[in-house]
Amino acid sequence: MNKQKKKWMIGKDVTEFLSFAHLWYLGIIVVIYILMFIFFGTLDAPVSDFLNFSYSSASIYMIIMGAIGAYYFFPVYIQLGVTRKQTFFGNVIGALGGALTLVIFTVIISLIQHLIFRLFNWTITDYQGLIESFIILSEETSSTHFLLGTSFLSGFSRWVITLLSFWLSTLLNYAIGWMIGTGFYRGSLFGGVGTILLGILFLLASDIFWSGNVLPFLPEISLEGSPSMLWFLAVLVIVASIALIFWFVRQLTKKMPIKL
Repeated sequence: MNKQKKKWMIGKDVTEFLSFAHLWYLGIIVVIYILMFIFFGTLDAPVSDFLNFSYSSASIYMIIMGAIGAYYFFPVYIQLGVTRKQTFFGNVIGALGGALTLVIFTVIISLIQHLIFRLFNWTITDYQGLIESFIILSEETSSTHFLLGTSFLSGFSRWVITLLSFWLSTLLNYAIGWMIGTGFYRGSLFGGVGTILLGILFLLASDIFWSGNVLPFLPEISLEGSPSMLWFLAVLVIVASIALIFWFVRQLTKKMPIKL
């Protein structure tokens, strides 16, 4: 099997593993959402969109899955004789695919929710956080024209902006978890704690731009300016952060001892 095929095979395996885990995770979140809807619905409390409802928990979930991947995916393939470089890039492909399938599954559930709510004339009244930010952005004519060329597709623009943002944020969280797990796997408590602190810095940057509130103890900092310009700046920052984390993980795993 050539080097390129090995990377893609590992990426496929990791994506499939994560996708199966996503189904369990989302099944639990759906049950929680239904129970909360039944309880709070009787109190006339705001009803949240499922995509918005699951955003914060998805962030924590992907950090955990990234840490699990550091302990499981990387060592397994090294022990099977795959080179560290091939294993690393295969795991990167798996991270990209796994983050994408989580977004797809969540969107499907959210669309089903909207169809059911429309059928029974129920109203979604809580669009806070991620969704609210990007609804405002997508309704700006300038950003809509820039992205899609016509305001006629503003509804589609809203989904493009939201899903791209969700995917990048999900990928960032997985990368942070992978970095933290790798830091601890190397057997150094100091290194592990160091990667946690570094991960918090990346989460702080994410919260500033996305208003995701992933960690409640992080300070609330908001930027002012054009929503479209802030979004494009956020995309650049998040992409750069992901690339930097992947590079750092690559350096950590180059000579990392593999535990049998």
